[in-house]
Amino acid sequence: MEKPSHLLLLLALGVLACTCGPAPQAERQAGEPASLPRAEAPRVPGVRGRVALPPRSGSGAIPPVEIEVVPEPAMIAFVATRLQAAHAALARTAEARERATREARAALAENDRADQELKKTVARDLRARLEIAVRKQGDPVDVQGKHAELLARKQESYRKAVAAGKRSLERERAAAALESEARRFREARYFTEGLPPPIQATRTDSLGTFSMDLPTGRYALVALPDLAAGGSSPGWLLWIEVRDGAPDPILLDDHNQHGTDCDACIVTVKELR
Repeated sequence: MEKPSHLLLLLALGVLACTCGPAPQAERQAGEPASLPRAEAPRVPGVRGRVALPPRSGSGAIPPVEIEVVPEPAMIAFVATRLQAAHAALARTAEARERATREARAALAENDRADQELKKTVARDLRARLEIAVRKQGDPVDVQGKHAELLARKQESYRKAVAAGKRSLERERAAAALESEARRFREARYFTEGLPPPIQATRTDSLGTFSMDLPTGRYALVALPDLAAGGSSPGWLLWIEVRDGAPDPILLDDHNQHGTDCDACIVTVKELR
């Protein structure tokens, strides 16, 4: 039998090479899986803001403000509970506060009348003394008696004025104490006692600015000045909405602070009586 020629052997090797083709990339990389496109992380919207407060004397720095952001559903339920408790507490003291206010006004009016009567008594006393000094008529004993009578009237008017002033002050303090107690249920800090866990929290810098990264959605923004560091503002409780893109900075000033009943304010204070 004849042996295949060298030409036929080369042709056979060529056919085998064409049939197999090039090796896959995965096999060329020692069994490593082919690389996939890298997925980009979703961009989280940024929330920026500034607190407009007067700087502390001497340092020029804005008093720090604590900023917390609570999801809207949790804040709605929480505020509803606090409002119910506030209305109940104010209703219990409404009659006493109204009565104390009436008594304080009446005592102040009495004090004004007593002061006017004292002024009239002093004026009459001065005129009478002047007339006696100019005329110098009658017995000196009568003059002394007239002076004693005028002095007694003036002393009585003074006594009444002092007593009326004390009563007015007492009634005013009693009414103020009741109103101060009631005012607690209208303040921002009452509506942050037991606040739900915030999704984000931060603190303003020396310029009063702050920033946070939040998912899109609606939130409650709670901002309370640090009282220990000199903060005196009533604070802010506002609804905010975070959208994709670059939102406008949030400005916290005296136009939207708690108690102004602004459109974004969470609590309407005027309804708490």
